[in-house]
Amino acid sequence: FAGKTIAVPIFANKSYLVNGGAILSQSIVDEFAKRTGGRVVHEDYADLLLTGTILTYSTNMASFSAYDIAMEYKAEMTVEAVLREKVSHKVVWKGILFWSQVYPANKNIYIQHNNEDAAVQEICRKLAAQIYQNAREGF
Repeated sequence: FAGKTIAVPIFANKSYLVNGGAILSQSIVDEFAKRTGGRVVHEDYADLLLTGTILTYSTNMASFSAYDIAMEYKAEMTVEAVLREKVSHKVVWKGILFWSQVYPANKNIYIQHNNEDAAVQEICRKLAAQIYQNAREGF
Protein backbone atom coordinates (compact mmCIF):
# COMPACT_ATOMS: atom_id res chain seq x y z
CA PHE A 1 0.00 0.00 0.00
CA ALA A 2 3.03 2.22 -0.40
CA GLY A 3 1.84 5.81 -0.14
CA LYS A 4 -1.82 4.87 -0.63
CA THR A 5 -4.66 5.88 1.65
CA ILE A 6 -7.60 3.59 2.35
CA ALA A 7 -11.19 4.04 3.47
CA VAL A 8 -13.27 1.37 5.19
CA PRO A 9 -16.99 2.19 5.18
CA ILE A 10 -19.20 0.20 7.55
CA PHE A 11 -19.63 -3.32 6.17
CA ALA A 12 -23.11 -4.45 5.20
CA ASN A 13 -24.61 -7.11 7.43
CA LYS A 14 -26.80 -9.95 6.15
CA SER A 15 -26.70 -11.71 9.52
CA TYR A 16 -28.73 -11.25 12.68
CA LEU A 17 -25.67 -9.99 14.61
CA VAL A 18 -26.63 -6.56 15.96
CA ASN A 19 -24.06 -3.91 14.92
CA GLY A 20 -21.95 -6.62 13.30
CA GLY A 21 -20.96 -4.46 10.34
CA ALA A 22 -19.84 -1.62 12.58
CA ILE A 23 -17.88 -3.93 14.90
CA LEU A 24 -16.08 -5.63 12.01
CA SER A 25 -15.38 -2.35 10.19
CA GLN A 26 -13.85 -0.84 13.34
CA SER A 27 -11.60 -3.88 13.73
CA ILE A 28 -10.50 -3.50 10.10
CA VAL A 29 -9.84 0.23 10.53
CA ASP A 30 -7.79 -0.51 13.65
CA GLU A 31 -5.79 -3.23 11.85
CA PHE A 32 -5.06 -1.09 8.78
CA ALA A 33 -4.22 1.98 10.88
CA LYS A 34 -1.81 -0.07 12.99
CA ARG A 35 -0.13 -1.69 9.98
CA THR A 36 -0.03 1.32 7.65
CA GLY A 37 0.88 3.99 10.16
CA GLY A 38 -2.50 5.69 10.08
CA ARG A 39 -3.17 5.77 6.34
CA VAL A 40 -6.90 5.12 6.93
CA VAL A 41 -8.94 8.15 5.88
CA HIS A 42 -12.48 9.24 5.05
CA GLU A 43 -13.81 7.87 1.76
CA ASP A 44 -13.65 11.31 0.09
CA TYR A 45 -9.85 11.38 0.49
CA ALA A 46 -8.97 7.72 -0.10
CA ASP A 47 -7.01 6.10 -2.93
CA LEU A 48 -8.39 2.65 -2.05
CA LEU A 49 -11.81 1.55 -0.84
CA LEU A 50 -12.36 -1.61 1.21
CA THR A 51 -16.00 -2.67 1.28
CA GLY A 52 -17.69 -5.84 2.35
CA THR A 53 -20.56 -7.78 3.83
CA ILE A 54 -21.02 -10.09 6.76
CA LEU A 55 -22.63 -13.01 4.95
CA THR A 56 -23.36 -15.23 7.95
CA TYR A 57 -23.07 -15.29 11.71
CA SER A 58 -24.15 -18.19 13.88
CA THR A 59 -23.66 -19.69 17.31
CA ASN A 60 -23.94 -23.36 18.16
CA MET A 61 -23.27 -25.47 21.21
CA ALA A 62 -19.73 -26.79 20.99
CA SER A 63 -19.40 -29.04 24.05
CA PHE A 64 -21.63 -30.58 26.69
CA SER A 65 -21.28 -31.92 30.23
CA ALA A 66 -22.12 -35.51 31.15
CA TYR A 67 -25.60 -34.17 31.97
CA ASP A 68 -26.11 -32.64 28.49
CA ILE A 69 -25.60 -29.10 29.78
CA ALA A 70 -23.87 -26.73 27.36
CA MET A 71 -20.29 -26.05 28.44
CA GLU A 72 -19.11 -24.08 25.40
CA TYR A 73 -20.54 -22.39 22.35
CA LYS A 74 -18.92 -21.69 19.01
CA ALA A 75 -19.54 -18.44 17.13
CA GLU A 76 -18.84 -18.44 13.38
CA MET A 77 -18.71 -15.61 10.87
CA THR A 78 -18.33 -15.53 7.09
CA VAL A 79 -17.37 -12.26 5.42
CA GLU A 80 -16.92 -11.10 1.85
CA ALA A 81 -14.52 -8.19 1.25
CA VAL A 82 -13.43 -6.25 -1.82
CA LEU A 83 -10.51 -3.82 -2.12
CA ARG A 84 -10.79 -1.45 -5.09
CA GLU A 85 -8.91 1.50 -6.45
CA LYS A 86 -11.34 4.33 -5.83
CA VAL A 87 -10.98 6.21 -9.11
CA SER A 88 -10.70 3.32 -11.59
CA HIS A 89 -12.88 0.88 -9.58
CA LYS A 90 -10.28 -1.78 -10.43
CA VAL A 91 -10.53 -4.72 -8.01
CA VAL A 92 -7.19 -5.15 -6.24
CA TRP A 93 -8.34 -8.06 -4.08
CA LYS A 94 -11.57 -9.89 -3.35
CA GLY A 95 -12.21 -12.77 -1.02
CA ILE A 96 -14.55 -14.66 1.27
CA LEU A 97 -13.17 -15.35 4.72
CA PHE A 98 -14.36 -17.40 7.68
CA TRP A 99 -13.44 -17.47 11.35
CA SER A 100 -14.84 -19.21 14.42
CA GLN A 101 -14.30 -18.79 18.13
CA VAL A 102 -15.27 -21.03 21.04
CA TYR A 103 -16.46 -19.32 24.21
CA PRO A 104 -17.64 -20.56 27.62
CA ALA A 105 -21.31 -21.11 28.40
CA ASN A 106 -22.77 -19.53 31.51
CA LYS A 107 -26.20 -19.85 33.17
CA ASN A 108 -26.22 -16.12 33.87
CA ILE A 109 -27.64 -14.50 30.73
CA TYR A 110 -25.59 -11.31 31.20
CA ILE A 111 -22.32 -13.19 31.53
CA GLN A 112 -23.32 -15.40 28.59
CA HIS A 113 -23.97 -12.30 26.48
CA ASN A 114 -20.60 -10.81 27.50
CA ASN A 115 -18.86 -14.07 26.59
CA GLU A 116 -20.46 -14.00 23.14
CA ASP A 117 -19.56 -10.31 22.68
CA ALA A 118 -15.93 -11.12 23.51
CA ALA A 119 -15.98 -13.96 20.97
CA VAL A 120 -17.39 -11.61 18.31
CA GLN A 121 -14.64 -9.07 19.04
CA GLU A 122 -11.99 -11.79 18.67
CA ILE A 123 -13.54 -13.06 15.43
CA CYS A 124 -13.54 -9.53 14.04
CA ARG A 125 -9.89 -8.98 15.05
CA LYS A 126 -8.85 -12.23 13.36
CA LEU A 127 -10.86 -11.50 10.21
CA ALA A 128 -9.40 -7.97 10.08
CA ALA A 129 -5.88 -9.42 10.21
CA GLN A 130 -6.75 -11.92 7.46
CA ILE A 131 -8.27 -9.18 5.30
CA TYR A 132 -5.20 -6.99 5.74
CA GLN A 133 -2.83 -9.85 4.88
CA ASN A 134 -4.79 -10.96 1.82
CA ALA A 135 -5.32 -7.40 0.57
CA ARG A 136 -1.60 -6.64 0.95
CA GLU A 137 -0.67 -9.73 -1.04
CA GLY A 138 -3.17 -8.78 -3.75
CA PHE A 139 -1.68 -5.31 -3.96
